[in-house]
Amino acid sequence: MEKKILADFFRHFAKLLGSGTPIRDTLSICRKQNYMSGHEDLMDFLIQCLNSGKDFGESLEKLGFRGEYLNFVTRGESAGNLDETAAKLADVLASDCSSETCIQLAVPVQEAGKSSEADIIRMVNQWISDCVERHASDLHIIPVPGRDAVVKYRVNGVLEEAARISREILPMVTVRIKSMAALEVAERRLPQDGRIQIRVNGRECDLRIATLPTLLGEKITARFIQKTDVLIGLDKIDFSGRDFQAAMEMIGKPYGMIFVTGATGQGKSTTCYSLLQEYLKKGCNVVTVELPIEYVMSGATQIHVDPSIGLTPLAALRSAMRSDPDVIFISEFSDWLTIELAIKAAQTGHVVIGVFHAKSVLELLETLLSMEKLEPSLIANVLNGVISQALVRKLCDCKEKVKTAPGMAKKHKLGTVYQAKGCDKCLSSGYLGRVPVREVIVLSHELKEAFAAADRDRIKKLVTSSLHERALELVRDGVTSLEEVQRVFGVI
Repeated sequence: MEKKILADFFRHFAKLLGSGTPIRDTLSICRKQNYMSGHEDLMDFLIQCLNSGKDFGESLEKLGFRGEYLNFVTRGESAGNLDETAAKLADVLASDCSSETCIQLAVPVQEAGKSSEADIIRMVNQWISDCVERHASDLHIIPVPGRDAVVKYRVNGVLEEAARISREILPMVTVRIKSMAALEVAERRLPQDGRIQIRVNGRECDLRIATLPTLLGEKITARFIQKTDVLIGLDKIDFSGRDFQAAMEMIGKPYGMIFVTGATGQGKSTTCYSLLQEYLKKGCNVVTVELPIEYVMSGATQIHVDPSIGLTPLAALRSAMRSDPDVIFISEFSDWLTIELAIKAAQTGHVVIGVFHAKSVLELLETLLSMEKLEPSLIANVLNGVISQALVRKLCDCKEKVKTAPGMAKKHKLGTVYQAKGCDKCLSSGYLGRVPVREVIVLSHELKEAFAAADRDRIKKLVTSSLHERALELVRDGVTSLEEVQRVFGVI
């Protein structure tokens, strides 16, 4: 490799490290920005080594980077000033270009297949640590055609490739994760579900593990529930003034049902826990029926549903009603019988909060009307309100202004908006964190009458707002971009 290319790489590497970017993220940024153009295999190898727990200097040495050049890296790592020594190395490489123009570097043959058990443990631990540090919601290990398996993190709702590993070590990785989750290691033909409770960098985390047999091998998905990151309380989860007032109006009613709806991974559980917290503040007896329990609430009685022993959501709800509750929370409606019992609970003076998987308020109301065994008038009588929500990525401060296309500007009354640009802070993605988009509907007397009569046309006229329109308000305010709204909602 030409020393000039190496000098440019280490100069940029040093700059990113000096700004506080972790080494693994720094290498990923350098890889994306082609600071070793034509030598992507070397960059992939370095990232793979770091993901397996090796030091940066050790990883470079395996490529054949030796002598005084390597000493800059090893000294910097041991002294904690790698950014400074990497900058000096860049200057040395640039000044040495006139003598030897190349340094021979190569990925060791079959290096990926020689991982020991200790390497596998370090590798898995590193992935988990990275996910916690980056606030990832999911970790995916996916076998793909060829000789690789892909490791991806879901950060801010978007899957990002973090590493590639050899398919030869995929079984060892699978065994390690299965062992941590107390799953059957030898069972590779059937899907399995498990759980890992772990402490990472002082943070308590629950990992929900799911294995799925595929043609190319077992796919592993780990969903992270970081308990220390859960914000509980309507005043802490970005409820706007109008939505906050509507939610408080629902909570103020002595009995009835509140549905929280949205797609998977859109923050419904956090909203439900925040609603429950308001009832706990008022001294209510709160009982929950959950699968799984995502957050332990002080003062609430929480039931963990386990169908394998006969404790189904329906059975748990029946037991909950015998414990003199004021408020019942149901995290999943598995069948119409559970909904029917929940309606009866609301009719007999309880507040029932339930999670429903629908994309909008209208879709939820349509789904309830389509359940032939449920009487619309009974639902209308107890349904107090619906909260529908989604999460969109928030633009980083590096965002840049852009003029909206004439047709789009006229259609949505948009002028100058912002789009993602990308910087070191947001790892070149252009986005940093997510914000909720909510639609909070308190059922008025008129809407209850329309629902009881199953008058779908009238319901559509009365439910005038939508998540899509709320998201466009965030575009006008410069919080998110049109591209992000299209990614989440499919249309603009």
